[in-house]
Amino acid sequence: MSRREVLKEMMKDRRKADQNRAAEEAPQAEPKQTSEKRVKAKEEPRQPGELTEAEARKCLMDKAMKEGDQKALMAIPLEDSDTFYQRWLRYVEEEEDANRGRAIASGRAGPSSETRKKLREKRKKRR
Repeated sequence: MSRREVLKEMMKDRRKADQNRAAEEAPQAEPKQTSEKRVKAKEEPRQPGELTEAEARKCLMDKAMKEGDQKALMAIPLEDSDTFYQRWLRYVEEEEDANRGRAIASGRAGPSSETRKKLREKRKKRR
């Protein structure tokens, strides 16, 4: 899942939460929908690899549990959407940095090109 997709999903969740807050604050002239209609309205088709806020929270809670970070484990479910969103961005950036580091490390496996050249010359002299 790319960072762009994750950010896109998080922004959708934030917009939905803001719209829900605005709808609750504004007086409603029409009768309230039944619970079935509200559930159907919330169900939107998602792209493969997209996460909801609840799934992202679970992911971070699992990470905190693996690391033994009780403070984060207790704080994540209580955070509002904005605070959680900032935590999620930090997590995504850390993951990207770790992946970037692995890619760089795999690219420089073995000696540098100068060292390789010297080693080749030594092998030629031995023959």
